Amino acid sequence: MWPEHTGIPLGDGSGVSYYVMEIHYDNPKLTGGIVDNSGLRLLYTEKLRKYDAGIIGAGHKVSPLMIVPPKHTWKTVAHCSGYCTQTVRLFQV
Repeated sequence: MWPEHTGIPLGDGSGVSYYVMEIHYDNPKLTGGIVDNSGLRLLYTEKLRKYDAGIIGAGHKVSPLMIVPPKHTWKTVAHCSGYCTQTVRLFQV
């Protein structure tokens, strides 16, 4: 949940064209019988919040230039300096 004084703009005049819900699964052992019960609860109000919240995604994009080793799994590591996040206030992971 967002803090009470924050929200994500929604609807006409918000400047937002679309929202994306993205889920990634990891089942390297291909275990069967797993059921996903995740979902989304969207709460909205006409009362504007003091601050607009946002989401930051960090990491590497997939590129054909990435050399994938001949393995079943591998890691790609990314780093972000403190400069790029100095104005960001993180309250939930």
